[in-house]
Formats: sequence, C-alpha cells, structure tokens
Amino acid sequence: MRLSSDVAVLGRDDDGELPRMRVALREQPLSALIPGAVLDAQASLSDGGHLLVTTDDVPYEETLHVVLLDADGRILEEHRITRPSPGVVRDVTAEGDTLSFRFRGDRITEVRVAARRLLGRRLRVTERG
Repeated sequence: MRLSSDVAVLGRDDDGELPRMRVALREQPLSALIPGAVLDAQASLSDGGHLLVTTDDVPYEETLHVVLLDADGRILEEHRITRPSPGVVRDVTAEGDTLSFRFRGDRITEVRVAARRLLGRRLRVTERG
C-alpha cells in the first residue's frame, strides 16, 4: 500500500440524509457514489484497488468513512465510525497492508486491508492510544 492521489473529487451528490461524493479514478468518473463530503486520505493497493478515507464535514459530530474500491472503482467494502465529538484526519502514513492516521486527539486509527476476506471482510479498523 502506498499513499496516492489517483482519486479526485468531482462534486457532491447528497441524497438528503448522507453526504456523498462523485469521484474520478485516474481521471475516469466512477458510477459509484462515495460516502462523505471530504476526501481526507487515499492509498493505492498492490492489487490495483484503492482505500479512501472520507469525513462528513460536520463539526463536533464528525463521521469517518473507510471505503475499499476494487481496481475498476467499484465499492467492495465500507466501514463507518461515528462518535459525538470532533475529528480531523492527520498524520497519515501507509506501510505494508496498513494505513495509519490520527482522527480524534492522539488516538491512532489503523486500517488493515487483508489480501482475502476473513469472516466476510477485508477491512480491519482499530483504534489505539
């Protein structure tokens, strides 16, 4: 996994309840709407897929979305963290199969992408600190 800039936001397409974004992967618009209002981090995977981290841009009640895309830009999996407190994605690093960042205070959020599904999922999201 490595940090990338392959995904660009084209605009918002809110459905009234949840913010969603229209995005392009390597300048090709995707049909899938990505949850969130702000693209905070992204990484490309060795299998051609991408990992996106987005937030809803709601102060004091920020929601974090982690979205796994396949090489064609289809959403394979999504993980959401919602807590009634502010959060800002910062200090993003990618190493091996893990994307790490700080979101709330000094706690570190780690997103591990398994090569294959374990118990039906490839994403493992943990917080520590």
